[in-house]
This record gives sequence, C-alpha cells and structure tokens, in this order.
Amino acid sequence: MEGMTAADLAVELSALNFAQTFHIMPIFQERSDKVSMSLRRVRTSIRDLEEQGQLSVEKYQRASRQKRQRLEPHLRRKLAYAEEALAELKNLKADLEMKLACSIAVCEMVLKHLESLADKELAKENA
Repeated sequence: MEGMTAADLAVELSALNFAQTFHIMPIFQERSDKVSMSLRRVRTSIRDLEEQGQLSVEKYQRASRQKRQRLEPHLRRKLAYAEEALAELKNLKADLEMKLACSIAVCEMVLKHLESLADKELAKENA
C-alpha cells in the first residue's frame, strides 16, 4: 500500500473486513514510528552539526594570530563540508516530515475505518 493516493487507500480499505483491518493497523503504526525515529535522528544530526560549526568558529576567534593562520584553511574546509551536509540533512528532514504527516494521516484513516467496522459489527449484534 506504499505510494498510494488517499483515494486509492480508501478504496483498498473499504474492501477489508474487521479482522484484516485490525491486522494491518500495527503495520502502519510501525511505519509511522520508523519515520518518526528517523526524523528525530536527522534533527539531532542537524543540531550537532550546527553546534560543531559554532564551536569551531569560537575556537578560531579565541586563537592567537599565528594559530588563526594555521586554523583558517582547515576551518574553511570544515565549514564548507558542514554547509553541504546541513543542506542535505535539511532536505531529508523536509522529506521525512512529509512522510510522517502522510503516515499519521494513513493511520488515522485506518483507525476510522476500523471504528466504522466495529460500529457496524456492534449494530449487527444489537439488531
């Protein structure tokens, strides 16, 4: 069910009975949890990379004139690398945020379908 539109997913869900829907719910929750953990790791990596860059700049600013001359080329390379890595991580973060929003929406859709099936079963038993 990966890569389906919401309408396609709704059609697929409508064909499932209570037991089948109950069975797939943990699968979608697990996918959502994995995306959430990945997003958390990416956010931590972004924060760490930004902190490392800031610490390197502060170290350079505190250094003596002679030491600054030695540190400058290394600092420039390090900051250029960090800037590239940050751009990639921020793109990944945006993608993961989108996936997480979709995963949550899918879980909610499956849960609502499960609730409607449970209501139908309850109505049948009460009738």
